[in-house]
Amino acid sequence: MKKLLLVSLTLQLALVGCTVDNSVDNPVKDLSTQEAFDEYKSSYISYQLAEANFFEPEASFRQSSLYRMCQAMPKGADLHVHCDALLPIVELIKFVSDHPNELVVCCVAGKDFGMLRYIGDGTPCPEGYKTMADALKSGCTQDDFVRAWTIKGTGTQRAWDWFEGIFDKNINLTSSVSLLEDYYTRAFNFYLDQGVVHMELRPLFFGDHAAALERGRAFYRAMNTARKKNPEFSVRLIGCGLKAKTDAYDKTQYNEMLIDNAVYVSLNLKDTVAGLKDFLVGLDLVNEEDLSVRLTDFKELLANARKQNPNLHLTLHSGESLKSDNVEISSALSLGAERIGHGFNLYKYPDVLAQVKQKGIALEVCPISNHYLGYADDLTQHPAKDYIRQGVSVVLCDDDPAYLEGNPYVDDVFAAVVAWNLSLDELEQLFRLSITKSFLTEDLKQQHLASFEKRWAAFRAQKWQ
Repeated sequence: MKKLLLVSLTLQLALVGCTVDNSVDNPVKDLSTQEAFDEYKSSYISYQLAEANFFEPEASFRQSSLYRMCQAMPKGADLHVHCDALLPIVELIKFVSDHPNELVVCCVAGKDFGMLRYIGDGTPCPEGYKTMADALKSGCTQDDFVRAWTIKGTGTQRAWDWFEGIFDKNINLTSSVSLLEDYYTRAFNFYLDQGVVHMELRPLFFGDHAAALERGRAFYRAMNTARKKNPEFSVRLIGCGLKAKTDAYDKTQYNEMLIDNAVYVSLNLKDTVAGLKDFLVGLDLVNEEDLSVRLTDFKELLANARKQNPNLHLTLHSGESLKSDNVEISSALSLGAERIGHGFNLYKYPDVLAQVKQKGIALEVCPISNHYLGYADDLTQHPAKDYIRQGVSVVLCDDDPAYLEGNPYVDDVFAAVVAWNLSLDELEQLFRLSITKSFLTEDLKQQHLASFEKRWAAFRAQKWQ
């Protein structure tokens, strides 16, 4: 598959006027931002993207001038990112290392390697488990954990099966409120360093109301800590239910609890710094789409939740499918979705595409996730490049970056620029849309937009070597 992608990407970039350069970037000094972007993109060694393992922390493409520019440019919001899947592997290893009294990791070769266990409640350390520091001293390597905790370890398994297994391995990652707060403080600061100034996270609130609210408050404290670095930074939560797999568990048992807890948090947790704004602002339903029940099965559940809090927005995972009979985007629209998570297969339904465009409904597009989970073997053929040029509202997102890429969000920006031959103006519009299509209140959107315009103007005014 990678060889085919290599050839296809090289041909694609050649067709749009990009050249394949077998040397390192050699930009002319004192280029304007526009000139530098065009030069870096055209001189970038195009086949590197085809060969790129985005989950490799030290991947060589991250040293290219184009990648460094993508990293440096101001960005808007990341509107689609799942909880506990944010910190890149290097940072995740450090996080686990820094909590030896709460987290231990399985070091026994096999399917459980990398499984985390929580011992902060006095639970004895299980046999075969060690602190991360001891695991690394005893011969486990960073690459071992890259394989255990990213899509790299898939092997002969179906990608989705391995991917969901990573979540199982890390289910105890933020078991305690203190772990959660520290994890997200680190994650938010990391995203700030990448130029992201607003995030909309998708947590699952298990337990009772009190536990859900306590965890919600930990997210809020982490956001406020990150605001010390940048007072403009903001976070909002989108409470999730599970589109239960038909053969796995009773959807009613789990989703009534998850959605009820989300509604409770939405009503009882406010962003006081922003003037008593809602902190949990929306709902979503998640799971592998092709093995889940239809969205319409949750019509009553969602309607009841929004009766309790009419301010709740709705964004729904839909169209993340290659099945010929998948009509979930249409179902999402019928349920009142204001944004669509992924929307990959929208191209199959011209009437629905026209409706999405006419209503200004944004697609939360996650290119690297779509690639590694098997929806877009060739990123140059990802339908989002056409959606953008057809005037559909598209925002770039990173989905579950910790398990799919080495540098969250920036990798998706870079992949989109190279694979879709995005212009600097198109990229600017994608960042701007990520703010306007967020679930922030209008006054906060305007604040973020004003800040973005200033930061982007300063970025445009730079000279590049």
